[in-house]
Amino acid sequence: MRYIVIVDDVTEIPDRHFFESLVGLLELPGRHVSICMLGNKKLNEWPLREVFTNRSIIEHELRKPSKEKILQMIRSRIESVGGTEFHPLTLDEILMAIEEKETIRDILLELERKVVEKVEGKKP
Repeated sequence: MRYIVIVDDVTEIPDRHFFESLVGLLELPGRHVSICMLGNKKLNEWPLREVFTNRSIIEHELRKPSKEKILQMIRSRIESVGGTEFHPLTLDEILMAIEEKETIRDILLELERKVVEKVEGKKP
């Protein structure tokens, strides 16, 4: 039998035993297991990578899309919940987040933080 195990945010999981257990899956007789690990940080900088020493590792780094693509994505998300354009954020705030952050996830988290600040700042 063939299996694929997908683990997201591996660089956020501090449990070495978890990864040692994954290696154990690779060694099960009669099973063909592949493990796909995803992370927000570079895997070569990940301290638990050594658990997978002597294993075939293929890395593929996703590049940040263009500013235009990111702006389009943010505008669609806002409009999908009934908003217009980038409100309550300004275009400058969004462009600054795009410049400062490395990943889409970090950009969205930064923008979410800014929206919460603005909304909570309007409360009496």
